[in-house]
Amino acid sequence: MLPPATHVFPSLVGVARKSVLTAWYNFATALDEGLGTHRSAIEAASFFSRAASADHLPSIIRLAALYEAGLGVEQDPTRAFSLYARAAALGSVQGTVALARLYRHGRGVHKDVNRAVQLFRSAIDCDCNDARVDLAECYIAGAGVQKSSAEAIALYRAAAAKGSQLAKVRLAECLQSGTGGAAPDDKAAFEGYWEAACEGEKEAFFPLADCFDKGAGVEQCLESAFEWYFRAADIADDPRAKHIVADFYFDGVVVQKSYTDAVKYYKQSAGAGLAAAKTALADCYLTSSGVNRDEKRATELYLAAMESAYADAFVGMAECYLDGVGVDADEGKGLYLFERAINSGSLRAHSALAERFFYGIGCEKDVARAASHYRKAADGGSVPDQFAIAKCYFQGVGVAQDYTTAVEYFRKAAKGGCVSAAVRLAHCLMGGKGVPEDPVKGRELYEKVMKLGDSEAKLSLAHCYRLGKGCILNLSHARNLLLELSESDHPIATRHLAMFYSRGLGVKQDYAKAASLYEKASRMGDVVSKRCLGKHYRLGLGVETNMTKAMDLYKEAALKGDIAALVNVALMYDRGCEIERSVEGALLYYERAYKLGKETLRGNIYTCYANASSNENIAKGELGFLQDMYIKGHRNIAKRLAYVYYYGRGIPVYPARAISLLEEALKTRESDSVKELLGLFLVEGRGIPKNLLKGSVLLSEACKSNRASAKATQGLCQVRGLLGGDPQKGVSLLEEAAEDGSTRACVLLGDYFYHGRFEQEKGKNTLLETKPDLEKAISYYKKGSTCPAALYRLSMCYGKGLGVTMSQDQASGFLRTAAKMGCAHSQSALCPYLEDGVHGLTQDMKMSLAYHENAVARLSGQRKGRVMYNFGLFLEKHGQELKYFSSPAERDEKLKQLFQGASEEGTGQATNDLAILLERRVNADNEEDETSATSEAFGMFLEASETGIIRAETNVGICYEMGIGTYGDMTKAKHYYERAALRGDAMAENNLALLLEEAQEYGRAVALLTKAASAGDSNAMVNLGRFHEKGQEMAVSSESAVKLYTQAAELQNSDGMFNLASCHEFGIGANKHRERALDYYKQAAKRGHTRARERLKLFENDGD
Repeated sequence: MLPPATHVFPSLVGVARKSVLTAWYNFATALDEGLGTHRSAIEAASFFSRAASADHLPSIIRLAALYEAGLGVEQDPTRAFSLYARAAALGSVQGTVALARLYRHGRGVHKDVNRAVQLFRSAIDCDCNDARVDLAECYIAGAGVQKSSAEAIALYRAAAAKGSQLAKVRLAECLQSGTGGAAPDDKAAFEGYWEAACEGEKEAFFPLADCFDKGAGVEQCLESAFEWYFRAADIADDPRAKHIVADFYFDGVVVQKSYTDAVKYYKQSAGAGLAAAKTALADCYLTSSGVNRDEKRATELYLAAMESAYADAFVGMAECYLDGVGVDADEGKGLYLFERAINSGSLRAHSALAERFFYGIGCEKDVARAASHYRKAADGGSVPDQFAIAKCYFQGVGVAQDYTTAVEYFRKAAKGGCVSAAVRLAHCLMGGKGVPEDPVKGRELYEKVMKLGDSEAKLSLAHCYRLGKGCILNLSHARNLLLELSESDHPIATRHLAMFYSRGLGVKQDYAKAASLYEKASRMGDVVSKRCLGKHYRLGLGVETNMTKAMDLYKEAALKGDIAALVNVALMYDRGCEIERSVEGALLYYERAYKLGKETLRGNIYTCYANASSNENIAKGELGFLQDMYIKGHRNIAKRLAYVYYYGRGIPVYPARAISLLEEALKTRESDSVKELLGLFLVEGRGIPKNLLKGSVLLSEACKSNRASAKATQGLCQVRGLLGGDPQKGVSLLEEAAEDGSTRACVLLGDYFYHGRFEQEKGKNTLLETKPDLEKAISYYKKGSTCPAALYRLSMCYGKGLGVTMSQDQASGFLRTAAKMGCAHSQSALCPYLEDGVHGLTQDMKMSLAYHENAVARLSGQRKGRVMYNFGLFLEKHGQELKYFSSPAERDEKLKQLFQGASEEGTGQATNDLAILLERRVNADNEEDETSATSEAFGMFLEASETGIIRAETNVGICYEMGIGTYGDMTKAKHYYERAALRGDAMAENNLALLLEEAQEYGRAVALLTKAASAGDSNAMVNLGRFHEKGQEMAVSSESAVKLYTQAAELQNSDGMFNLASCHEFGIGANKHRERALDYYKQAAKRGHTRARERLKLFENDGD
């Protein structure tokens, strides 16, 4: 390397002049470019100047370039022009081109495009490609020549053919834009950019990156786009590329998110004057992204960008004025700048205003205006706003709910790269919202988005494989997906994975593993997992039982608003399981859950109030609860509340308020039951003056208003002693009414002679007795046979052969007549005949459906409860064939409504069936729903059992045995099984027998199983078969076992099928018969028998 300039001359003595000039040029070039030495444009300019003074052409041109750019010397375009002219005069083609460029743009010389064109042509005569490119640009712009795209393209092609990479770039630009009238050709353009870029042409880097970014002429590839943007930024020093590279780093697209790197490139781009980069950098200063927050610097950058009229800068500054950030708050200026930005077409302005209106930031919340701005930004191509407006349409926020429009915007946002929108679109496909239901396409979209790294898509895909929705059920794959998410600390996936282990879905059931996963998810803040973990501590599943820990976890979840956790806390207080029982505590949490929408808990709340210690707060609470129910419009609450007012329930009695409440109820709804109660109150006169006249009138109105009916009503009151006098006189009045044509009197007298008594209440306080006379009863029923109630009673008598010869045909005839007269109860009673097509009736499911619906709509009280229950059973059996339901969910919801309504009306069997339905509806996808649902079910079983429902007693026993909705208690389980077994319930006999078997009380167990099997219980048949097979309490008899298994299999019992298959496979009690065994295994497997499926696999492995 040459020594510093001050020592050069002495060392060059004797060196040839040409060698000296070349040495100076080389050394200057090294200094200019920093090659092998330090970089110094000043020193480079000094050596170029010395060589140039000796007419060294390369040095003249390099020195001219330094003067043109102002590098190492003061910028001097005139000096540069002089040097280029000198080089051109010395025959330099490069100098000629540079001189022409100065003429063309008027730098350092008066602008003269004609002279520039002459010089370019002169250089072209010397075969200069750069001149061809420059002259082509003149043709494009019409500078010094007539504008001609064809001439320009011809020059670009000629230069490209001779190896000019820049010409290839310019030619590609023409092809991409369709210059010259030809159709745009992205593919050919991309090939041109690619070839030039690979040869190192810097100007090709940015357009090539743009092609990869937008998928123009090549498949979209963001990784390749970033690579070429990065080269354009770092090698070509392109400020546009620097801005885009910064965006990649900021968003974490195909590179690791780095606000620091983003700010680095934003600064470089902003330093080059790019307004968009200035705005983005200002945003970083306000959000502390990669830099410390600096409000002043942010506003300076926004203002600088505004000088270039960059619309998004106006938005940033507008928000600063509205929020008083970096400047004094000024709403007027803020709104003015927003308006300017919108008028300039800024999508960011619409987005910003949408967010402000949606959340009420700095303005009054207005979701409708927010939706309007979201839509404008979305229609302008803003992907985030497309996603936002899609959610608005989907949820009906700010706009009318429209799934179809929501799907349109989800599609646009997904196409724009919004993975969350793609996931929502997949949800729509899975559920058929706004688009035809297509689980397969939904699952495929989940998989596509999952490959982009989206965790929600992976979670949803696991859901698909777990349920076999849109794919073949694959629990193993679902578990693996959840495991991957859990390992990356996804709380919901961790909870779902815990459920897999808790329930043994595709893995061996492992409560300890489940508890560990629930704890992990809880630490990550998942509220539901806290409750599920509480359940594990409460039941001792995989952890040591710890009621205190369970209660703490439930309370933590309850504080976060988890309704099921509120219910669990209430239940623990209510039952006092290893913690101090607190009715008040139970009430507190029950009522919180009730207020959050868990209205099915009102029965629990009633019970708690009944058991609570009497104090003013409890009394007020009960009264408030009943009043709330009344306000919500629950049927019969007016009577119940009036009852509390009239008779008192922990509070002073308010008879006048009770009367007022019932009178108000009569004004709003004509109700015979209300009239009856009001009449009774007025006749009794408890705490209020008696009003026998008004009471009698109301009681009469509750029947009918004609004369005969009035006699019947008066007679009934007389019989019951409410109006004084001889009760027998009441019978005479009823007989008079019957003779006068009162069908009600006929029915009342018929009932009197049928039962042999009048009672004040059913089963209590007999007021008047007579000898039962069925013949006389039927006579009155027939006399009143124009009354549907009489016809209904006649049907019961003929159906049971009471007082007449039994005739089901006549019974159905009476019911048909009453049904045609509109008797809802008769219509309900006729339904079984219509369903079976017996006793003179043709099977007619549609008529049966219509009668059920009418009966439910018209009846009230306990009668309505019974018909609601019967309607529920009918729909459960025939709803699918009648296409009554559009989905299983709708079916379950309707059955729940019917059974719940029946239960509320006192139909105990409905309470039992509602509990069964609740258990069946426990969401297999969501363990968090299980506790509250099964607790409600248990409560209903218990309630139904107390009303004498035998099967409910059995179900209570099952709950205690299995710990379903309550705590496991084998003593109580056995107690309820004993109660039901004594009353002949075969299921209870079977279950009790199994408990006795565990206690080695084989004799009684066999007796119970024999009885249950004789009653047709298939499970008892299977279990009794086991006793025969093992010879417990009897001689071994495999043949008897096979017989019992066969009977159970014929009743579609999968255990019976499996055991029978085993007998045929191994020749136990039957001849070996492989084909028959295989057939029974298949039947059992088809019904979900796990062991049968395992045996089938062994058969397959054996080649069958």
